[in-house]
Amino acid sequence: MDNLGTIGTTEEQIELMDVATNFCRDKSPVDKVRALIEDDLGYDPGIWKEIGELGWLAIAIPEAHDGVGLSMAEVVPIAEQMGRNLMSTPFGSTTLAAQALLAGGSEAQQAEWLPKIAAGAAATLALREDNGDWDLSNIDATGDVSGDNVSLSGKKQLVLWADSAELIIASVKIDGAVRFALIERSACRKDRCAVKR
Repeated sequence: MDNLGTIGTTEEQIELMDVATNFCRDKSPVDKVRALIEDDLGYDPGIWKEIGELGWLAIAIPEAHDGVGLSMAEVVPIAEQMGRNLMSTPFGSTTLAAQALLAGGSEAQQAEWLPKIAAGAAATLALREDNGDWDLSNIDATGDVSGDNVSLSGKKQLVLWADSAELIIASVKIDGAVRFALIERSACRKDRCAVKR
């Protein structure tokens, strides 16, 4: 039999797994999981605050932006335990939004938002079109530039935690090119959002 190698586990991952196992088991009993299904927010703000205080949102954010500076590999043990215990939080969407900012955000956007996310601000991604498509070549949502502002129009579907996220990153077309718009909760009204360039 050929030796295909083994998957290693770092000391940080083992430590995070131990802490996450106990935290998620204690904070997400079955009765709480059931109660949150009917809850308007869908998660416990007190537990979300504790997650921020534990530094879990900062794990894969660089130290220059108040993060821990580790990789997404160290996020996996936490996500696994949250899933195993059906813990309902914006952890996954917030972590992915931070990675989107790292991959494509400007230095100013990163400097503004990554420390907030590391400290516990919830964020999410709005990528799925009203037509059900995820393909970036088939985006119906658009943005119109007016001075320093961009007015957005269109619909996105299945945006996790959109009601409570402080930041939503949405895929849109501006002048025919695909862009990602950073939408602050304070910039949104019921029927439209305006974002700064």
